[in-house]
Amino acid sequence: MPIKRHQWGSHTRQYIEELKINPQSKDAVITIHGGGWVSHQEAAKDYFEMSNTVDFDANFFGVDYRLSASSFEGYVLPDPIDSYVKAPYHLLDILHGIEFIFDNYEIERVHLIGHSVGGCTALQIQDFASLIPHGLQQLVKHGVITESEEKKQLKFVEETLKKWSKVELLNVIYLSGVYDFPLALSKVASLGPPKGILDNYIYINDAFVSEEHYTQGCTITSTILNPPLDTLKAKGKHVIIHSFEDEFVESFQPLGLANFFYKLNVPVEVYIDDFDLHHKILLNGKAFKIIERILNDH
Repeated sequence: MPIKRHQWGSHTRQYIEELKINPQSKDAVITIHGGGWVSHQEAAKDYFEMSNTVDFDANFFGVDYRLSASSFEGYVLPDPIDSYVKAPYHLLDILHGIEFIFDNYEIERVHLIGHSVGGCTALQIQDFASLIPHGLQQLVKHGVITESEEKKQLKFVEETLKKWSKVELLNVIYLSGVYDFPLALSKVASLGPPKGILDNYIYINDAFVSEEHYTQGCTITSTILNPPLDTLKAKGKHVIIHSFEDEFVESFQPLGLANFFYKLNVPVEVYIDDFDLHHKILLNGKAFKIIERILNDH
């Protein structure tokens, strides 16, 4: 089945894609791609094979979003510099895309799947009403946006929160994700220069404007969330899937997320196995089987 795209905004990446549609189903599996918020190689279609392999009666969507400008030396930005954004605009774009889905499809139940930084975003969505205001404050403080723009986005947060109240969030699946930004940067501080835009977590500083910004914007290190996972509460399962062959994201990331859930007494399932390289987990049959079982177990 061909992918059908729906543009909701003026930017070329402000769209959602129908990866697999079943009009009779009230379930939506909403997928969020990775790419460190900077890579133009990743896109909503990355989940096409998964969506059409996993046996689950639902509507599968991919949500795209604007990127941040990579600071990697020698990297030529494909788009004009003023088309790039900082956090929390990636999250805001994803919420706009999800709102488009809510407005145009009969959805009652939502499942989230995020890969790489998309896994981080799937986690952030569950606290978006707290994380976005702080992120916007940081952008105002650093002169990236105006106060009027901040107010406009805060109004959207209020409006989309009402729409989320009409659906049920069930399962959240985190694939080879990045969840702890401060720890990631501290672990690579002594390494040599990055060899690409996704190496050594260089993209964290590309997407955020300050240490406070990425620390408070990261769910598991934020001190403004009291308690965490408060905007939306998943009524299904939290499932972490990570490959020990991953060449970009080390195992301390999924283990740190698992520990975060344990401390909150939130049940979590963790699978660390040979699911192939970082991007190939999205093509891995063994991972598909786990995802299929989780989605059908509700």
